[in-house]
Amino acid sequence: MVEQLALVALVSIASAAYLGRRAWRTWSAKSGCAGGCGCAATKKVEKPALIGVEELTGRMRERGS
Repeated sequence: MVEQLALVALVSIASAAYLGRRAWRTWSAKSGCAGGCGCAATKKVEKPALIGVEELTGRMRERGS
């Protein structure tokens, strides 16, 4: 019985420590990508904001068909 209680206490402490660490890392994070993963170094492809005419009329049927 004492072993089970000790195991439950150990698991509870470990889970509380894990959640506390995750919360601390979330709240203390710097704005943007502050990690060393290199994602800020990659160029982002800029997509046009508007839809081109070719894309709008590409599937239109002709009248009378």
